[in-house]
Amino acid sequence: MHRSNTAAIFPFLVLFGRVFSDTDTAESPPVVVIDEYLVDRYFSDRDPIGQQIRWGGPDTPAFTVVGVVGTVNSIDLGEPVSKERLYYPVTQQARVNMTLMVKTSLDPESLTSQLRATVQATDPERSTTNIRTMNQWMSLSLDGRRTPTALLAVFGVVAVVLSAIGIYGVMAFGVAQRVRELGVRQTLGASRGSILALVLSQGLRTVAIGLGLGLLGALLLTRFLQSLLFGVGAYDVGVFVGVTTLLLVVALAACYLPARRATRVDPMTALRDS
Repeated sequence: MHRSNTAAIFPFLVLFGRVFSDTDTAESPPVVVIDEYLVDRYFSDRDPIGQQIRWGGPDTPAFTVVGVVGTVNSIDLGEPVSKERLYYPVTQQARVNMTLMVKTSLDPESLTSQLRATVQATDPERSTTNIRTMNQWMSLSLDGRRTPTALLAVFGVVAVVLSAIGIYGVMAFGVAQRVRELGVRQTLGASRGSILALVLSQGLRTVAIGLGLGLLGALLLTRFLQSLLFGVGAYDVGVFVGVTTLLLVVALAACYLPARRATRVDPMTALRDS
């Protein structure tokens, strides 16, 4: 279990019971606030308020649960919460090292000097170190995932570019091989619009098969990337729809240029050259 000292807990995190008050002194019965993870693990079948918890052996003092708060992921934002947290009032469980959290509507980086001055005024012997904003703490937690994720993003962009080049090359080669056929179709009365639609439909049909196989492979393999994801599930529908739409747009652009060139084939020249 992770032990934390705190003088107060944000009210919007409180789920049941109460937080600490001025009545929780060194002379009053020891109290503790626990998180929802611990409740689900040990008190799922009963009301946790009023229950007692001992930290250590049977001779250690018992702490009475007075409140329940939400879970806090303070270890690794890329992983689900796997440890319970207990909160004790500083008046009963004072420690040398403490963590102070401040919520503000101002620019948090502008409050660094004021925080140091306030702590010094409260206790001149207390020093403040390692001051960071919440965004900085979150970024620090995800540092180990940022590099591989960036590499995957680069590989993804390269793959999209290579796909577009490959589709364009195949379509251009196909149009070059069908010059005589396209010329005959126009001689028989086929309009440029119908030629464009024909070439596009055949190209996109092949692309659709490739996208289908790619989506199937992604569904089977994406679970291996779960540890690198944050804020999105391995099977997020929005991501799959967005990526599929992007690839369709890229494929459409790659198919359009050769298809457009096919509409400009001169029937007489095509028949004579072939």
